[in-house]
Amino acid sequence: MNYFFDNYEFTIITNEHGKPWLIAKELCDYLGIKDPGRSCTNIPDCNKQYMIFDHLKTTGKGSGRGGDNGKRLIVNEPGAYQLVFQSRKPDAWTLQQWLYNEVMPALNATGEYKMQPKIETPPKLELPLPEAYEFPEGMEIVPTNFHEALLLAAEKELQNMHLIQALKKETQEKVMAKNDLKVAERTVVRATKIVKKVEWKAKGWDEMCNLVGYYSLTAAAKIIGWSPHTFIDHLREDGYLYKKGHHGNNLAIQRYLDAGWFVVKEVTNVSNPERAFLQTMITAKGLRRFWKIYGPQQKLLT
Repeated sequence: MNYFFDNYEFTIITNEHGKPWLIAKELCDYLGIKDPGRSCTNIPDCNKQYMIFDHLKTTGKGSGRGGDNGKRLIVNEPGAYQLVFQSRKPDAWTLQQWLYNEVMPALNATGEYKMQPKIETPPKLELPLPEAYEFPEGMEIVPTNFHEALLLAAEKELQNMHLIQALKKETQEKVMAKNDLKVAERTVVRATKIVKKVEWKAKGWDEMCNLVGYYSLTAAAKIIGWSPHTFIDHLREDGYLYKKGHHGNNLAIQRYLDAGWFVVKEVTNVSNPERAFLQTMITAKGLRRFWKIYGPQQKLLT
């Protein structure tokens, strides 16, 4: 017998025990299942079988090779449920309710299901929008039918969406504020480092600008903030001085003498005033240059 549900036509076969069987392909077409054979693989053999329908037998070129032999796979109630549960189509739930609430009870009670007329143009169920449906304030709503259950679910879903959007907005604002604070903190740290980096230069440079005259290598080292031995070693390593002989004096490279960084002065021996010797000394200009090269900040970096 043929029955219509949601403007779909179904063939229902009742066995000798009054149990209904459906054609698997018809049910799969309604459920949006593209491969009925594959979907029915997991259905136990006790819940499916093949049946030949004489009215489906055809011959001729238009029906493929050999025509249609009328053989169809049919499923019983448990098999139909398995197909319904495989479908992702929203209408599958509606079909399940129809099988539960109408077809199966009617067949179990009377052995038949009253045929419904085919609806050429099914009426559309117009549900009010969730915003327009208001439940009494402070009253616990218990739906009494499917219509009310849908409305209640839609209202709760809408409330959840509004809550989620509000939480997202609040979270984004907090994240933005936190990021702005981090940027400000990084800016302050960078500015502090810059101040510390140039502070010693500004202070030391003011002192260097006031220097005049000539300074021994020992005196220059103390002004710059190095030990004399380390300072002189750096001047030799960096190519500003060279030592003449193993025990000789530290002499300036000629190019830096010509640049006015060093001078060679005759110095009187303190222990023997009649005896003098030549000594390399740093000019005020040279001391200012070496302050930039070997000042306190550079000392910390070595």
